[in-house]
Amino acid sequence: MRHDKLIRDGIPAILNEKGIKYSSHLIVGKKYEEALKAKLIEEVYEFVDKMDPEEMADVETVLDTIYNYYRIDRDEVRRLKESKLAKRGGFEKGIFLDETHRSNSQNYENCFFCKTYHDGKEVFSENQFFYSRFDRFPVEPGHLEVIPKRHFANLDDMTQLEWNFILPMIKETVNKINESDLRKVYKDLQTDFPEGKSMRLLEEALNSPFLNKTPDARNHFINDGRAAGRTIDHFHWHILPRYNGDVENPRGGGRHIIPGKGSY
Repeated sequence: MRHDKLIRDGIPAILNEKGIKYSSHLIVGKKYEEALKAKLIEEVYEFVDKMDPEEMADVETVLDTIYNYYRIDRDEVRRLKESKLAKRGGFEKGIFLDETHRSNSQNYENCFFCKTYHDGKEVFSENQFFYSRFDRFPVEPGHLEVIPKRHFANLDDMTQLEWNFILPMIKETVNKINESDLRKVYKDLQTDFPEGKSMRLLEEALNSPFLNKTPDARNHFINDGRAAGRTIDHFHWHILPRYNGDVENPRGGGRHIIPGKGSY
């Protein structure tokens, strides 16, 4: 079993006592720093999942290591914490910020995906950083997109925190597809957005033999730049359900983007 993660210093001894064979190596510098950040994220997720003292202890152990490694002054952190509490308060009251309105922000007016999220009508699922929607131009029934709430265009613009949230969003979206009435989804889209090309593809999806069928596979893809086929300069991740028999020969998958390169 692959683990590929930072472990507690005493784990090798425990594995030896149990007679479990393993391989490990020491990491330093940048690799150690990245592994330490990943460990913190891992432990925070486990705490959020279980919300118990044991998981919180793991989080604090990683934080202690970070304090020591980066030589962070705990007294300085305490002073900053008290200063922010005095100026901005804590999180005890449960105040949830829905949105802000900035007159100098052009993203909402000029970006299709920003405006779509703001309108709210097409939001299928969402978490703190992403939302998903059904593509108005479906290639196959159940074709969706996962889209960041923050406006950015390219994969390289995604923060590490956003990376941590996009995978759960993809999984949640995939799971919810199977619970959806796609016939109703596409009928509603035809009513709300009676556009020429969109209407044709929505009608094809409604008449597809695969409508409301459980997918046999999926293509996940992004068009990361205009040369890659992107038409909206706001990052979006496509989830395309696939079905046995939807094409004569699916071998090669995304390689068919370049004619003649799919079959090999």
